[in-house]
Amino acid sequence: MRLLAFDEATEAREFCEHHGLTVSSDGLIHMGKTGFVDPEMAFPPHRAARLISSKQTGSLGEVC
Repeated sequence: MRLLAFDEATEAREFCEHHGLTVSSDGLIHMGKTGFVDPEMAFPPHRAARLISSKQTGSLGEVC
């Protein structure tokens, strides 16, 4: 979830499933070349409040 820069696990799950990746009940993403699809419709963007906040309050070294 953090690696993908989503605030909520449900958003990360929806994003992965939108791209054809399987997410297990315990939140593990099964990445494989055969499962990934490039959908015609883009995933609707959401504001990542925690990521934005960390960039406003942290130093450049902490953000990157």
